[in-house]
Amino acid sequence: MNKKIYLLLLLVLVFVTNSCYDRDVLDSKGGVLLPPVSNLASTLSGSGEVTVTWANPTEIPSEFERPLSVYMQVYRGTVLEYQIALEDEPTRWEYTLEEPTESNYRIVVKMYGFLKNPEYGKSGEIYSPGQTVTVK
Repeated sequence: MNKKIYLLLLLVLVFVTNSCYDRDVLDSKGGVLLPPVSNLASTLSGSGEVTVTWANPTEIPSEFERPLSVYMQVYRGTVLEYQIALEDEPTRWEYTLEEPTESNYRIVVKMYGFLKNPEYGKSGEIYSPGQTVTVK
């Protein structure tokens, strides 16, 4: 009898925790989107200096405040080493790698901006999908 009650309580617990999970809210992303950067490339000098270049999207929706920023993330392996938001829609950035000969680096570039009139209860801060370049 104890095993039956235990199993029944376990099933009820699983059902209750899964029934409260609203995937529609988590999976949907409506609203205005920023397009990603294009033509992403990097060059590495012998001293570990990386120059990253890209082209900003030409079709920016009018709902965004201008100028936009570009959000940079530098990963050494799987660890986030550095991040910065560059203002005024730049198309070039330089960074010095800490361990240029020992690690694989990836740099993620995203457009970043704010909506002029965000909807009530929603964030006005929008990131584009990230584009990644591997530094070798």
